[in-house]
Amino acid sequence: MREQNIDIKKLNILNWRRTKEVVRLHLFDLQDGSSWTTRAAIIASKKQGPVVTVVAGQHGDELNGIFVAHRLFEEVELQDLTGTLVILPIANPFSFLQKSRVSVLDQIDMNRSYDVPSERHPTSLAGAMLFEEIFSKSNFVIDIHSGGPGSYLPNVGVVEQGRFELASYFNTGSVVLVHRDHGTLIGASERHSVPAFSLQVGQSLDIDYETCERMVDGLMNFFRGVDLIPEDTKTLDNQKLFTEKKLVVAPEGGFVTLDVSLGDPVETGQRIGEVEPLFGEPIEIVAPGDGHVIYIRKEPIISRGDSIVHLVRRGSSER
Repeated sequence: MREQNIDIKKLNILNWRRTKEVVRLHLFDLQDGSSWTTRAAIIASKKQGPVVTVVAGQHGDELNGIFVAHRLFEEVELQDLTGTLVILPIANPFSFLQKSRVSVLDQIDMNRSYDVPSERHPTSLAGAMLFEEIFSKSNFVIDIHSGGPGSYLPNVGVVEQGRFELASYFNTGSVVLVHRDHGTLIGASERHSVPAFSLQVGQSLDIDYETCERMVDGLMNFFRGVDLIPEDTKTLDNQKLFTEKKLVVAPEGGFVTLDVSLGDPVETGQRIGEVEPLFGEPIEIVAPGDGHVIYIRKEPIISRGDSIVHLVRRGSSER
């Protein structure tokens, strides 16, 4: 497929019609003469409708979202849509080349750079340009992530409880209320009145193909729910809202073993595992509160203060 090169300042996503194509966006030139460019897929119907942007690869080691973005382009046909779908599979190409959360260009986390005062190092400048030309002009933003050194139970993050009904269209079964600060894309989008959702699936440097396919199905259902695809939704019942998250951190560094699995319910004081310090005696780890396990660290050896389990507590709004 031939790709046209477009300066992002001339992209004008609101004006695209009757096309399904991949373009290469030029953001800016670096000091060594190389360029920050990234690929985008645009599927736009002949009729006006909602503009939905799906972004992945803000962290270069999170491969599940990149695969989901790839599958979406295969799955969505031009004739399916009433509106525009923008897909950014690798928002941060320099961190992707290193397969790391940040790149050596500036060690900045792109998903902590939005609406944050900075000297506009390359990563934060790229995020600002993507936000100005794409995210802020969208009707909905969907940001896909994985769990870094651990694995997430598939879930949707929202910064406002009122987004629960929209979030339920993704059919993950779990909707988590998250903080809007720390410069995240969904926080910045909501501050600019763009409904935004953060999908979490699996762990870094791995692709869970089966779960990714379920995510693709969930995204297609979301597109139906917001009338990007003019079809009826097939939304699951019994989806849970979790309004409080607690991190269980390692009391000491050492070898960790856990007694719980993703999705397990736990009670306050329940043993959930232990850490065996190097040359030391095992230390029991207990749950600091009631909740459900939504994240588990997969590394067998950890440092003091590392989060090893994330617990979430149920809220009141459920389907």
